[in-house]
Amino acid sequence: LTDAFSDPTTNLSGVPTVTRIGMKRETERLSLAADYEFGDYSIGFVYGKNEQDANWIRDFDNSDRVNWFSRDPQTMEDESFELRITGPQDGRIRWLAGVNTYEQEFSSSGGGGDASTSCFSTAGALTDDPSTCIPGFTLLFPNSLQNSDTADVLGIFAAVDFDVTDQVTLIVEGRHQQDELSKGDGILIPGAPVLKKSFDKFLPRVIARYEPSETTNLFVSYSIGQIAGDFNTFFINADQRERDQYLAAEPTVAESTPAEELTAIEFGWKQIWLDGRIQTNLAVYSNEWTGIKGRSSVQVNETCRADDIDNDPACQSSNGIGVGDPKQIPDPAGGGGLVPFVNSRNVLLPGDADITGIELESWFRPSEDLTLTINLSHIDSEYTDYKFNFVSPIAGYSQMAGNKTPRQPEWSGNATATQYLNIGEYNAYLRGEMIYQGKAYADESNLAFMDDYTLFNLRAGINGDNYLVELFVKNLFDEDAWATGARWTDFSSPTQFAFLTAKQGVVASPQERREFGIRATYSFGDR
Repeated sequence: LTDAFSDPTTNLSGVPTVTRIGMKRETERLSLAADYEFGDYSIGFVYGKNEQDANWIRDFDNSDRVNWFSRDPQTMEDESFELRITGPQDGRIRWLAGVNTYEQEFSSSGGGGDASTSCFSTAGALTDDPSTCIPGFTLLFPNSLQNSDTADVLGIFAAVDFDVTDQVTLIVEGRHQQDELSKGDGILIPGAPVLKKSFDKFLPRVIARYEPSETTNLFVSYSIGQIAGDFNTFFINADQRERDQYLAAEPTVAESTPAEELTAIEFGWKQIWLDGRIQTNLAVYSNEWTGIKGRSSVQVNETCRADDIDNDPACQSSNGIGVGDPKQIPDPAGGGGLVPFVNSRNVLLPGDADITGIELESWFRPSEDLTLTINLSHIDSEYTDYKFNFVSPIAGYSQMAGNKTPRQPEWSGNATATQYLNIGEYNAYLRGEMIYQGKAYADESNLAFMDDYTLFNLRAGINGDNYLVELFVKNLFDEDAWATGARWTDFSSPTQFAFLTAKQGVVASPQERREFGIRATYSFGDR
């Protein structure tokens, strides 16, 4: 099957050549920061640039069957700068203002490269029988540059801190952000179509802080954040016959999605107890998340375009198929007829969710040489409107309202105990760590989940002015658990595009096994 990728050429110039399973990646990064002070004022400048070219061939079905492979060339380049001026910081009013820009060009994606399957079945019913694969039939899907996009972001921001009294401070921040998204083949191919849309928003943040004493800090904050929307590229490029099929499956699908918006309110209390031996930080928050980019799958019998004729197995002129005809392939049952070729396309549908939570951070110093920490987090996340149809053949529903957001445990936390020692002229420490991760769902349907687990780590180190030597044991009790997981279509079974959403599973990542090690660092000069 990998013969399909034996040709080292690709329609993305500059990426490394890959002709067997594996990845090659070339990365360049540059950053520059400068500050200039004059009197009570300062000017800061930050610049960054990143370039990355990568190519990889992978086993797309994540199973022991030789079925699907994909090659995913990627190119990415981004450049950013920020210029800010800061006013005097020793008065009742303190301020800063600035501007920043971010430009990014990204082509292809992990799911947008060349793909090849050697097990295609047109059986009329759902099947997991490899014997139904068409003998000697291989489908190759060339890379589409429709996943290429550019992002241009301009932000103008300012912040003012005002000490209303010696105990009350009001902080007001504002940012006007303009996101311009461009997407399509024309990013890399001159004359090809490019889609463009701008998302403008004023993003405020207000914080009121009350410090009744040197050991107590109370605050409340309100803020709005935004992520740009996106395009449903395949729907935009569809003809009316194809659009009717999209709309029949998902009536709310549109050419683009709105921007995602997060409205957040947080209450906090920071307290120092017993002359600094105990400190606690408590935060309670509520977030309203709208415009979430949710995905659903639609099966479409597409139309043959001019570029498809004889280049697409479902648009062969030898079968009498021409431009404008529906895609068809020979009936595997024989008889010389043709059957419609149905492709699976993903569409983006906006959704909403509410997220509330409470976090506690605390540390306690029983003695000068012993420090204890305990951190706890409780999150209640729930979709209020979210369409997701990948599991509808299994679940019987596609509206996820009332379900939890995926891969986000309700409870999580960690605790540490560190004992500091003096061994002759050396400073040493012993540290025990406990990490708890609660039950988390694999996807939006909440049908599958990763169970909770607890990890224990041990560390012992000696440090000096310029060095550190540490012995460690990670996952001390060799906890056998799933670190995370996500829904994935079962591509290991014979490919039937009309039944893809009925073939679902979970790709899970196991927790790393127990690990022993030694780490040594040395710094030249003063630390």
